[in-house]
Amino acid sequence: MEKSKLPIPLGDLFQQLYVLRHCTAKDVIYAPCQTQTQFLSYLRAIGLFRAKIIVLAHHPPIRGRYRAIRTWFFRWELRGTDAYPSLSERIAGKINIFTPYKSKGVHWGPDMKFYAPYQREELGTYYLAAGRTGRDFATFATACVAAQVNAQIVCLKNDFERHLKPFAEQQNINIIANEAEQDYMYDQLTPIMAAARAICIPLYEAKSHLAGLTSLTDALALGKPVLMTRNDFIDIDIEKEGIGFWIAANDHHAWTNAIQQLQDDDLCKTMGQRAKQLGSQSWNIERFAQEIATYIG
Repeated sequence: MEKSKLPIPLGDLFQQLYVLRHCTAKDVIYAPCQTQTQFLSYLRAIGLFRAKIIVLAHHPPIRGRYRAIRTWFFRWELRGTDAYPSLSERIAGKINIFTPYKSKGVHWGPDMKFYAPYQREELGTYYLAAGRTGRDFATFATACVAAQVNAQIVCLKNDFERHLKPFAEQQNINIIANEAEQDYMYDQLTPIMAAARAICIPLYEAKSHLAGLTSLTDALALGKPVLMTRNDFIDIDIEKEGIGFWIAANDHHAWTNAIQQLQDDDLCKTMGQRAKQLGSQSWNIERFAQEIATYIG
């Protein structure tokens, strides 16, 4: 269904109309994305919809133009939303400005059992950067050339055309560029990640949104060291946990230095083992499901 062009967040109207036809007051609506169920929340806020609504926040609630209008509607949405858990404590804090205790961070993580067949003991042969949102692939590629290491980049074709064409002839860099509608499925991407020496998450500077979390959880599941541009919305401190290095945005010299440090096999193995342990013990789908279940009960 075509989205409204008005600055009024309505969510996925097709899905919500289906819910209205089939839902009962005893049901629970869980929205894994915060842009799906606003219309239902508005209805619940005025007593026209009775089922409990739980929404998972990925980003701060008020972004873009028409902030005053968006703020008014978000307050209304909150009144009709029973719980608003968040992928980031910082995002939770921004939500709780409007309604205290409505949100808190959750340990969103991977299904370790899915990744188990792909896990390997030997170190990989290249540094991998893959992703869609806010990726600074050019800085990463520049660092890999300077460090003289092999790299794999999995990106959208638009990223290749805009930023990576100068690296197409580099023998140590392999680029897989896909059309937006031809994303790699996880059964295709996971073997590529599993064969990497480290998971690299080069990001443009992001002061207003979360980015890179999925790639970070991939690294935990596969037991890979992490090199990542610092993002203040990420709750996992990769340096404190001993699983990788934070890197300043747009700093190819820092990227080169970090890559060179991971050429130490012992350090690379130790960080990978800690990453896998962190995923197994703290950041995984079982713990996340338990935390969401507390809102349902």
